[in-house]
Amino acid sequence: MTLLNNFKFYAYHSDMSIAGSVHLEKTNKSTGPTIIFEDENIQSFEGLDFRIKLMTIPGYRNSARLLILSLENDEKDIPVPDGIRVVDVTDFTNPRDLSTFPGTNVFLIEHLYKYQIFYNHQSIYQIYSKKKFTIHNDRKILN
Repeated sequence: MTLLNNFKFYAYHSDMSIAGSVHLEKTNKSTGPTIIFEDENIQSFEGLDFRIKLMTIPGYRNSARLLILSLENDEKDIPVPDGIRVVDVTDFTNPRDLSTFPGTNVFLIEHLYKYQIFYNHQSIYQIYSKKKFTIHNDRKILN
């Protein structure tokens, strides 16, 4: 029996429809897991003048970074706009605000936590990290 796992961050619209995903680790059945060093997802929002980019961190299996982009440039982050709050909502009874790394515009997103991003007190984006196990039985008894 082969046990394979996948690590993903899912981005959700405020209506809970999946907007995209960022793979942290890709499973290859024949060679075993391999880390994806560059994976990203960029989301735009109706009526807002910024976008959100979620991207992997090369060499780190359980982390991603979240940054804010202008509408024109996919590569250069901008200062976090006033009104943006990134909140760890894993423990919904005790949500906690995240801060950017000192001297940067980057938020650290960790595997197995849930996040909600607010703009002017309205939820615009959610990130749920999921760990998925896929089981293959190579010697299954056929009835």
